[in-house]
Amino acid sequence: MRGDKGVTAEAVKCYLCPKGASQEETRDNMGSIEVRCPECGLYRITDIAMQFYILAGDPDDRFEDLLDGEDKRKLAGYIRAKHERDKDAPVLLDARTIEEVTGKLSPYATSV
Repeated sequence: MRGDKGVTAEAVKCYLCPKGASQEETRDNMGSIEVRCPECGLYRITDIAMQFYILAGDPDDRFEDLLDGEDKRKLAGYIRAKHERDKDAPVLLDARTIEEVTGKLSPYATSV
């Protein structure tokens, strides 16, 4: 089920490729944003995934390069493949999906 979108779209650079994209905050229980990129497609990234993987840099920038170009290409390919089945629904990128597609754990993940 899709959450309600925010009131306005904002022009941004895609988080996975260098293309320009639009972004809207959503009102769902995951605090996610929806990104529409002409190259990658329509995806929704949760707040937790955004903080842990995309904006993971701390003041010392220890985690700045957590997702490299190859990881981002894998995620973009994952989104495009999902869109072949359902072009209208955004593909959810949460921490679990990012870990499964890239094989990288969040820098804040704890071992069990």
